Amino acid sequence: MALNERNIWEMDDDVTIGLYPDAHCDPGHDTRPITAIARWFADEGVDIVVNIGDFNDMHSLSSYDKGRSGMEGARIQADLSYSAQCLDLFEEGLQGHDPYRIMTLGNHEYRLNRLESDDPQMQGAFGDDPFSYNEYGYEVYDYLDIVKINGVAFSHAFINPTSLMGSIQGGSADIRMKNVGFPHVAGHQHGPLIHGQRMLGDGTPLSTLILGCAHTENHSYWGKGKDVYRGAAVLRNVRKGSYDPDIRYLGNIMRKYL
Repeated sequence: MALNERNIWEMDDDVTIGLYPDAHCDPGHDTRPITAIARWFADEGVDIVVNIGDFNDMHSLSSYDKGRSGMEGARIQADLSYSAQCLDLFEEGLQGHDPYRIMTLGNHEYRLNRLESDDPQMQGAFGDDPFSYNEYGYEVYDYLDIVKINGVAFSHAFINPTSLMGSIQGGSADIRMKNVGFPHVAGHQHGPLIHGQRMLGDGTPLSTLILGCAHTENHSYWGKGKDVYRGAAVLRNVRKGSYDPDIRYLGNIMRKYL
């Protein structure tokens, strides 16, 4: 596999991709999903794992909880160290299977960038690999960067090209496919599963898959009663912008692999 200057991977053969949605790892949270998802990916023999970002919640830098009781005891260094512990669990779950690893950073990891931007004295204080992603073999892409694998684009979220303010693309599957304009996979949205596939008149595939929650926790900023789909996916036969999706509810993954 080789990456060109536009973050485009093109392989001669079809590939199988394990999609790991937002884990929001936070000290004290349930780590069983990490092991279960890793075991599923190993069982499927995925060629590539795409962790779609927000693997680390970085609760210590939450603007929502700042000044609230929920921030009691939160520490930046504890959050950063927790990444390595959770990555260890994922590697153990892979049980020797060794896929290529890609990480598209999310807005929660980007909290650290904002801290360094807002307070220049903090720049460089956390090193070049604060989340240990490089250490564990991940090819890391910045927040909102796009990496294309055999014609399917992956990013934590996609910008709405029709928005003057550069807001994140939302809406139904049809709206997302129309506005983004190419096959794409994202996380970020903690809501119902969004998935759609269709073919354009010239035979070009067009699809969207939005899957943004792979943990058992509830977060205060979601709001009560919010409909959240928790799960992960294996994309088989990824080629020329098309794929065969196997999307599974997190509870079913855990029941089978724990």
